[in-house]
Parts: sequence; C-alpha cells; structure tokens
Amino acid sequence: MADPSLLSLPDASGATLALVAAIAFLGGVIGTMSGAGTGFLIAIFIAPVVGVKAVVPVLSITSIVVNLSRVWVFRSAFSRRVAGHCALAAVPGAVAGASLYSWLSEEGVSALLGLFLLSAVLIRRAPARWLARSAADGGAERLLGRRGLFAGSFLAGTFVGAVPGAGIVMVSLLLAAGLRGVVLLGTEAAIALTMGVTKTVVFSGYALLTPGLAVAGALIGLCTIPGTYLARAAVERIPLKAHTLLLDVVVVGGGLNFLWRALKGTGLV
Repeated sequence: MADPSLLSLPDASGATLALVAAIAFLGGVIGTMSGAGTGFLIAIFIAPVVGVKAVVPVLSITSIVVNLSRVWVFRSAFSRRVAGHCALAAVPGAVAGASLYSWLSEEGVSALLGLFLLSAVLIRRAPARWLARSAADGGAERLLGRRGLFAGSFLAGTFVGAVPGAGIVMVSLLLAAGLRGVVLLGTEAAIALTMGVTKTVVFSGYALLTPGLAVAGALIGLCTIPGTYLARAAVERIPLKAHTLLLDVVVVGGGLNFLWRALKGTGLV
C-alpha cells in the first residue's frame, strides 16, 4: 500500500498531486463519455497513487465537492421529500458500510473493490430494464413504494459506504420509485451529498482520512469538472453502444486488477 504521507502538505507532494489531478481529469472525461459516474473509474486509476485502502476515504471528499455543485445546479428541481426519506435510511447504511471498509485488510478491500467493479457491469443495466418496463406499462410507474424505497436506501447506503461508484444502486432505486430526468439527478445528488459527509466523518474517526488525503480528494473533485465539460462534445459524436463498451472494458479490467492484487497479497499467486 502506498504511504498516505505522499499526499501530505507541504512536503514534496506537488508532483504527486499533479498526477492525481491528471488522473481525476481523465476519469472525468472517461466517466462522462461512458455514460456513468466517475467514482469507480477514478478508483481504478488513483489506487496505485494513494494506496488501495485510501481509495474510498479519498473519494468521500471527492463526492462532497462533486455533489455540492450538482445540488446547486438542480436546487429547484430535486424532491426534498424523497431525498429526506431516502437519507434517513441511507445515512446509517453508509455508517455501516464505511465501518466495514475500515475494518478490512488491504487484501480484503482489494477483493471487495474487484468484485463490486465486475458486478457493476450487471448492476448498471438494471435501471435500463426497470425503465423499459415502466415505459411499457404507460409511463413512470412506481415499482417501489415508500417502505421498499426506505429498505433499499439502507442497502444502497451500505454499498456506497464500502465501495466507490455505488451511487448507481441509488439511481436504480429512484428510477424504480418513479423519478426521472433532472428531478432524479438532483435528488440523487442530495442523497449522495449526505452520504459523502457521513463517510468522511466515519473515515476520519478511524484515522483513514489524513489532511493530505482530504486535499487530494477535494482536488480530484475539482478536476473532474473540466473533464466533464471537455467530454460533452465528444459524447454527442460517439454512439451509445461505444459508450457502453468503453465503460465495460475499463470496469472489467479494473475489477480484475483489484482481484489480482487481493490474490497476490494473500500469497495465492
């Protein structure tokens, strides 16, 4: 595992932070072009820099920066009622997930990240199936009631607390609850913001989030923004199937890489 002090200031961290910024920018571009969030994509690229164990703590800061801007953009569109309802269950779930992550060894974290990234290819397709069913039934039908949404939010919060890029689970739940368009995006951002703050508190309590790593996380969040804008023009020119293929290749490759790290760390290979 890389030494977290590599990202502390004011030591000789300029080159390291510049590398993190470049990786974040690239992650923003790839994430936008692939039609998915950048969390698990950035995780693949920053793990060799910050160390596997520090990946989710760093990205908890990143999520705060990213989702603050999204909440502001969609401040007049998101559903405060649904966001509050989901957050009540998602926050304790995030505490449980982040605590589990904190207790795992580096090999355990690598295995967890690898398995999640590989399963994310399947999880990401679930919203499309739900949306297709809803459209066939005559519009944005609610496939989940309040109780189902509440229970699912706890599970989603647990995933978000433990693995990067798990926000797709919450998106799936909101789609199933009937949210669409900017209302869905704004509501998910508000929920993700509360979970980002929760994870930051938990990881700080377990001494996994140093000031240097916090700076790196904030830098990553800021650097994804121009990457997103740069990718916008390219997205309009690349077919949807190419976006999907790009995402699948990167995520599967990253998942296999994390599993290899886990096996190598345990001496099995």
